[in-house]
Amino acid sequence: MLIPAIFKTQLASVMDLLAKAVVVEMEKLFDDCLSSSVKFRLKMCSKNQRPKQSTYGLRV
Repeated sequence: MLIPAIFKTQLASVMDLLAKAVVVEMEKLFDDCLSSSVKFRLKMCSKNQRPKQSTYGLRV
């Protein structure tokens, strides 16, 4: 009876470590994706604003 209890304890410990590692890696991926998305949106916004600024200059 003692061996199954030890096994369960060790398995729970390993699963806990793996779950924590997965969360850390998911946070890294999320941060990378969010950062890339923000950079892309800023780039697109700046591209979209450039023609408007030049057309405003032509109208005045």
